[in-house]
Amino acid sequence: MDVVAWNIRFFQDRDPKRVTRIVYILEAFNADVVILEEILEGSLQEVAKQLSNLKAGNYEVAYGETGGNQRVSIMHDIDWVRSKDAITELFGKNSVVTADGKDAFPGLSLRSYFTVLTLCISS
Repeated sequence: MDVVAWNIRFFQDRDPKRVTRIVYILEAFNADVVILEEILEGSLQEVAKQLSNLKAGNYEVAYGETGGNQRVSIMHDIDWVRSKDAITELFGKNSVVTADGKDAFPGLSLRSYFTVLTLCISS
């Protein structure tokens, strides 16, 4: 299973050239699971659609609930990988705070268990 983690630095889908560059890079990675940081909620749907059109994966996207416009997300290729449980945030909001009471991690990490499907070829 290939896993890629990438902090895209505030990704949103309003810039078609940037979407095209992200699709080009993710197509080259050909990863089964992609963890992305600093993502505007909903903005990876176009990326997943374009990867599917290129036959470079059939990605399902999950977004964290915290982080505002800079959320953590996970994309996984459902042709090869299945999430065994819900993709959820690792910590609860306000569970890790600084000395002055601010969230230490405004965009919380995501977690899940995945299983990889295998290809069986009979001769």
